[in-house]
Amino acid sequence: MHCIQIQRRPFSLETEFSNSGPDHGSNEDQLYLEQKEYKVSTHNNTANSATLTPGLSDSPQLNSKVASDFENDSEIEETSRETTVTPTTTLENTTKEERMGFLSNFIDSIRNGDGTKYSGLGSYPNRNGTQGPSVGFFGKRVIRIGILVIIALTLGWLAISSTMSITDSENKVYQDNTGKQQDKENVAQPPKFDNYNKNFDVEVQEDPRMISKHCDVPHPGRPLVQYVIIIDAGSTGSRIHVYKFNYCKNYPELEDEAFEMLKPGLSSYPDDPVAAAKSLDVLLDKAMSSIPPILRKCSPVAVKATAGLRLLGDEKSDSILEAVRHHLNNNYPFPVTKENGVIVMDGQDEGVYSWITVNSLLGTLGKDEHLTAGTFDMGGGSTQIVFEPLYRSGNDTIPASIPKDYLSNLSISDQKHNLYQHSYLGYGLNSATKQIFQAIGSKALESGQNTASSPCFSPGFSKEVTVNSLPVLVKGADPSTPLKPESNYEECASVVKSILHKERGCISPPCSFDGVSQPPLAQTFDKQPFYIFSYFYDISYPFGLGEEFTPNDLKSLAQKLCKHDGSVTIPETAEQDFGGTDHLCLYSTYLASVLLDGVEMPGDRKVRTTREINGYQTGWCLGAALAVLDQHRYCDGS
Repeated sequence: MHCIQIQRRPFSLETEFSNSGPDHGSNEDQLYLEQKEYKVSTHNNTANSATLTPGLSDSPQLNSKVASDFENDSEIEETSRETTVTPTTTLENTTKEERMGFLSNFIDSIRNGDGTKYSGLGSYPNRNGTQGPSVGFFGKRVIRIGILVIIALTLGWLAISSTMSITDSENKVYQDNTGKQQDKENVAQPPKFDNYNKNFDVEVQEDPRMISKHCDVPHPGRPLVQYVIIIDAGSTGSRIHVYKFNYCKNYPELEDEAFEMLKPGLSSYPDDPVAAAKSLDVLLDKAMSSIPPILRKCSPVAVKATAGLRLLGDEKSDSILEAVRHHLNNNYPFPVTKENGVIVMDGQDEGVYSWITVNSLLGTLGKDEHLTAGTFDMGGGSTQIVFEPLYRSGNDTIPASIPKDYLSNLSISDQKHNLYQHSYLGYGLNSATKQIFQAIGSKALESGQNTASSPCFSPGFSKEVTVNSLPVLVKGADPSTPLKPESNYEECASVVKSILHKERGCISPPCSFDGVSQPPLAQTFDKQPFYIFSYFYDISYPFGLGEEFTPNDLKSLAQKLCKHDGSVTIPETAEQDFGGTDHLCLYSTYLASVLLDGVEMPGDRKVRTTREINGYQTGWCLGAALAVLDQHRYCDGS
C-alpha cells in the first residue's frame, strides 16, 4: 500500500510545414536558355501574324546545338512559322470558365508538342528578321518547363482569386470556425495561415494514456495512467467508484474519482441472481463513460459485497456473486480481479480498507510520528473500528491480551503500522434496529402482552413484528399518556444498551461491547484525529452538528429528538434518507450510545465526520483499490 497524491499536465503539439525549392536543371541547359532572345516580326503579306526568332549565341558549342535542333525540325512546314493571331483577349475581360479553358488548351498543346494549335511555338525568327531554324526537341522541352512553371503560378493565382470570389448566389458558403454555416455541397474550409507563416492550426487528439495532472513521464516500468473500478455492494444499495491513478512516482497517486450510487442493493434479489447482476448495469455505464476505450481492458474491476449479502446465507449470496461475475466477464471489457474479485468482503478487510483510505487522503501514512487517524464506519449491516494505539511506555506493540484476530500489521513506505481492528456484524444501523424491535417485543411477551409502546418511535407509529413466531404490535410514544420528554431518551437508551451486551463476559479485558477486547481509547488514542462515517454523518450533519463535534453533542441531539415535541427542525431530506421521522429518536440514540457506552469514547473527545477528504469519497473503497493495484499486472492499452 502507498500514500496518495495528485497530478496532471496538459499535452500540446505544434505542427510546422517547410517548403523546398524546385530543381533548376543543369548549368548547360540554363545557359542555353539564357542565350535565347525572343523578338516579334510582322510579315507584310499577312495582317496580325507574328513569329518568334531566337537570337544566336556567340558560343560555337551553343550555335552547333541550335543548328542540330534546326535539322531535327526541318519537316515543319512553312505555314507553321506564320500563324494568324486572333485579337487579344485579356484575363480581366474573361469569365472564370474561359480563363480555365484557355489554360487547359494551352497545356494540351504544350504536352502534345505538335505545334498545330499554337504553332508559334514551332519556329522563331532570327535577330536580323530572316526566318530562323525551328527549335528541336531539346529546346522545346526547356521552353515547356519554363512555361509550365509560369502556368502553375497562374493557376495558383486563379485558385486563390476563385476562392475569394465565391458568393452566396453560387451556393458555396464555407463552414466557419464555429460550425454555424455549412456548404450544401460539403465544401471544405481552406486551411488558414497564421501571419503568412505556413503553420496550420491542427487539432490533435491527446492520447488518454499520457494525460496526467503533474507529469507526462511515468516511473520506469509503470504506465502513466491507471484506472481501477470498485463496486461497493452494500446492504441498502450499490455504489461504484472509478479511480484514476498516476505513476509519476514508484507508487500510485490518486488523481480523479467518478462516483455513482443506486438502490436497492444486491441483497434485495435473494431469489433472482440474474436480476441482481443486471442491476449493476447503471453503475457500469458510469465506468464505461469515465474510462477511455483504449484503457478499458487495462482497468481491473472488483465487486465487494458487505454485511447485507452476508446475512442472506452462503447459498444465496454465492449464487448472486457467481451471476455478477458471469455478467462482468461476458458483457464488459474490464478484467475481473482474479484474487477476491467478486466476493463477500470480510468485515476486517472492510475496516482496514477504510483506515487506509482516510490516512492516504490525509497524507499520514509512512510517517515516523505514527499520528494516524482512527476510523469508525457505521454501515447498515455492520460497523468497523480501526485505529493505531500508542502506549505511554514507548512500546507500540499491542498487548498480547488482545486476540491476534483483532490485529493487522501493515508496511507502508518502509514504515510499519500496528493496527487494532474489529468488525461488529449485526451492529450496523439497520441490523441494530431489527434487534431493538425484537428486544421491545420480547419484553412485551414476557409480561403477557402482544402490544408494546416505546418512546424510541414518534407518536402514531406502529409496526407488527414477529418474536418467537408470535406477532407483537410495536407502537410509538403513547399520545394518551402525559409526555415525559426528559425520560424518553433514557428509556430508549436502556433498550439500546440491552442489545450492546456490555454484560457479556470479557475474556481479554479491557473490552468494548459484545465481549470484544479493545485497547482503551482514553489511554491509547487520545490525541490523534478520529473520523466517523456513513450513518454517523447522515444523522449528525443535516441536524447542524457540523464536521466536528463530541459524542456528548450527539447525545444532546438524541435527547431533543426523543422529546417528539417539534422543537428540532427536521431536514427536508429526512423522508428520503430515513424513510420518514418515526425512527430519528432511535437512530440518534443508538449512534450516541455506541460511541459512549459501546467503545467507551470520552464524551468530550472531538470526532470528525465527512463524506469527502480533499474532494474524494471516504469509506473503504479507495483502500480496496490500492490493494487491487498491488496484484494487478501493469498495462497501457497497447
